[in-house]
Amino acid sequence: MRDRLYSAYISVSPAAGEPRVETLLPVLLSLGLVPRWPAPRADWLERKAILDECDYLILLCGHSYVISSPAGVSWQHRELNYANVRQLPVFTGSLDEQNLPAELGKEEAARLGAFRQQLGRQYHLVWQERRDIPKLLEQTWADFLNTHPTVGWVRGQSAGRSTAITTDVPLPRIKGVVEGTREVIPDENLLPLLTQPECQWLQDREAFSFYCQIYAGGNCTRVSQSGILSWQEISRAFATPLQPSGSEDRIERSLGALLEKKFTASVLAQHLQAHAATDFVLTETSLRKIRLKMRRSGLVRKDTRASGRHTQVWALTTDGEKFLKNCASMV
Repeated sequence: MRDRLYSAYISVSPAAGEPRVETLLPVLLSLGLVPRWPAPRADWLERKAILDECDYLILLCGHSYVISSPAGVSWQHRELNYANVRQLPVFTGSLDEQNLPAELGKEEAARLGAFRQQLGRQYHLVWQERRDIPKLLEQTWADFLNTHPTVGWVRGQSAGRSTAITTDVPLPRIKGVVEGTREVIPDENLLPLLTQPECQWLQDREAFSFYCQIYAGGNCTRVSQSGILSWQEISRAFATPLQPSGSEDRIERSLGALLEKKFTASVLAQHLQAHAATDFVLTETSLRKIRLKMRRSGLVRKDTRASGRHTQVWALTTDGEKFLKNCASMV
């Protein structure tokens, strides 16, 4: 009997003839996995929220590439890229290439081919028929678990979950990427500034570097960019998840949503061949600058009691609560 359980996000295509989570439940449970998957009509925020709570991503791709997200790519493609950005262990499987249908359209075939090539860079299994998948999972999961360990959940009613292990690893820069792209936010889009003299720094603007995924012709590439934001926008995005406290993961997701809202158009303008830009993530240098500024401003403090060795938790100060309340009243 295994002494730990692991939560796994199960990603399958909605197309007919693709693997179904319901048929995989017996084998997943027997492997010590707690399977989780989104509702058919779930949006990206719901899918990300589930992924953020899981130990693994198990992605199974058959014969189709269904463009179902507003970004113009498949949900599976976004889930895979997001898991890689978050350094979540990924287990993938796909239908044998010889069994792919010949009647695929040219565009779908190109997108599916590029996606399958990306899958091949993960820990991967190949099936001939869908009924083979449970047996293949049984044969390969133990090896994958040994090479991709995570904390998981300790079995037993009295045992709680161990502290999740997270690491800050700077993303590599991509050669040939256009740098220095900046979008100046118009003054009328800024929130009214707080009147206190000590808060005048909120009107200052600075350049922040970030990464995102761009999609072009079925291919996905990570690019680096930079953009200008006001400290009031940054502070609001940092403080909003802290009600009254929250982990750095939640803060980073909030900051990523701000970047996506502000800079999607400018990123696509810089890469004319791309049709979508997603998964915006600040660089570690920018995050470090923001953490330091927010702490010195007196709006937030580190929650030392809730923080662990590998997990940092932040909380609003009294001034931070006033700031967030002020922002809410201006919406």
